[in-house]
Amino acid sequence: MSEQQQRDVAEPSSLMASVGVGVIQTVMFVYDFVTFPVYYACQRPWRAVDAGRRVRAEVVAKTDSEVHYRPTFKTCAQLEEFKAAGIDTMDKCLKVRSMRRASFLLPTSTLTGQLLSFFVMSGGKPGWRIYCTYLI
Repeated sequence: MSEQQQRDVAEPSSLMASVGVGVIQTVMFVYDFVTFPVYYACQRPWRAVDAGRRVRAEVVAKTDSEVHYRPTFKTCAQLEEFKAAGIDTMDKCLKVRSMRRASFLLPTSTLTGQLLSFFVMSGGKPGWRIYCTYLI
């Protein structure tokens, strides 16, 4: 017998600890093996792989020292209809919404039209921004 095995036999507490750790490892392995399909189905890793393979940009110009890319934009049929109709303000958008159903392109809150506050901010940057607060 080796010296380590002789010590293990001499000290039953270390033998029990080794057996206890082995039992816990076995139980955890069986648990992982049984629950893997459930977690795999819930996490759907194939969606992340598909999203990683999606084309997000296209090459515009390529030289020896640089490459220029242009992003590809996602769109839908209703958004294309809005662009074709020349809808570029929220007022026009709300009027079209009342005529047909395009609710997912708009916010869901209802504005009463009552302006609560209005202020202009520069924030230390060139130019300015206008902030309006409406009653919802």
